[in-house]
Amino acid sequence: MAANRSSIVPPVLALLGAISLLRCGGSSGNGPMDPPPNPVPAIKTLSPNSSKLGGPAFTLSVVGSKFISGSRVQWNGSGMPTTFVSSTLITADIPASAVAGPGADAITVVNPTPGGGASGSLNFVVPCVIAAPAPASTQTRARLGAYYFDGWSGPLTHSHFMGLPLGPYQDREPFSGWQDNSICGIEQQLASGHNFGIDFFVFDWYFNTPVNDPGENLNSALQITLALPDRHGMQFAILFVNSPPFDVGPADWTTAVNEWVGYMTDPDYVRINGRPALFIINVGQMRQRFGSSAAVLDAFAQLQSAAEAHGLPGVYIVGGFGVPDGSMGQDSLSDGFSIARRWL
Repeated sequence: MAANRSSIVPPVLALLGAISLLRCGGSSGNGPMDPPPNPVPAIKTLSPNSSKLGGPAFTLSVVGSKFISGSRVQWNGSGMPTTFVSSTLITADIPASAVAGPGADAITVVNPTPGGGASGSLNFVVPCVIAAPAPASTQTRARLGAYYFDGWSGPLTHSHFMGLPLGPYQDREPFSGWQDNSICGIEQQLASGHNFGIDFFVFDWYFNTPVNDPGENLNSALQITLALPDRHGMQFAILFVNSPPFDVGPADWTTAVNEWVGYMTDPDYVRINGRPALFIINVGQMRQRFGSSAAVLDAFAQLQSAAEAHGLPGVYIVGGFGVPDGSMGQDSLSDGFSIARRWL
């Protein structure tokens, strides 16, 4: 019996010891059951990066690296409601109270334990810095305008931004930030544009954007400009982008005309020979949409009558002729002349 007991006990003790090691995760305390430590995040840029004093609540986008689902944006050390988008992008809801007073507000991102920690900080500027008038704005003898495509109003994940803030061209960030759907961003562009000798922006205008392009307001820069009490010497006009799905047909023409004429009564609206100017990206597309040249002429006559009813001397129409799909591509010149000849 003694011999049999001595031959059985050691294996049992060995088995109990193995079970104990498994429960403890091994003698080192760093076994396969322990999660890896979280990384320390890094931030590269903010969008927007500034705000006017007393501005509204907004969504702050933070571009960087090593973000995780538990990352949290901090505003001067206080955590903000944060949404994880990807390892290089998170957003935070910033209340109006955060920009109610002046200051260079410190923005950081914190990853939770285990590991983790706080990133370096970037400053969010309040109030926004507007360039002072410069001599170039008074040196030109001819009026100079620039077309303004407002594709920078959506989230940084929108296709318009691909290759820029989240890609290889991060060093090309405008000083006013990637997005232009803030009062500060628009004021900075108006003031700087005028300082470089530009007299007006021709804003691309899109019909019924909530339906035709949900999630992005392609008319936000125009709308912000209209609401500004100070446009820093800049005027504006609109370019009717009548490419599908934004083209306007006979059923919606009156709605579009009434909106345009409302812009044209603004004293800063661009006039040519005394009349407010309407730019149309492709009159050939209008002919297709309305069915005939005569129908397009009737639509223009309605526009002229609406302008005159508001005390304006008519409208100066600048029509582009592009390929029939509404675009203005490199090969549109010959097509444009062909279309124009059919109108003569």
